[in-house]
Amino acid sequence: AVVQMKNPKLLLAALTRQKGMQTPIARLMKETGRFTSSPVFVIGIFSGVKMIGTGYGSSLKMGEQRAAKDALIKYYAKEVKDFKLASLTGDEEQVTFFDQPSL
Repeated sequence: AVVQMKNPKLLLAALTRQKGMQTPIARLMKETGRFTSSPVFVIGIFSGVKMIGTGYGSSLKMGEQRAAKDALIKYYAKEVKDFKLASLTGDEEQVTFFDQPSL
């Protein structure tokens, strides 16, 4: 795994509390093979009515952990673009990529 987290459900609960969001609740979205040797559960993590993460697993607990981890990754890994491109500011003449040769 790329990102290791000890307890993603606890971290997600702390984050939602800090951001003033509703407490995250795990809900079973889909399941298959519950009474077989290889079940699969798909879990959604919701804050209010908004789904903030999804996860799957061979147990409900594993699916909840993965869903909470997915919600944390979506929150912390989102790309923030706080800059403007020169083409959007009207300063195209000021941008140079190479030194202009002098004649």
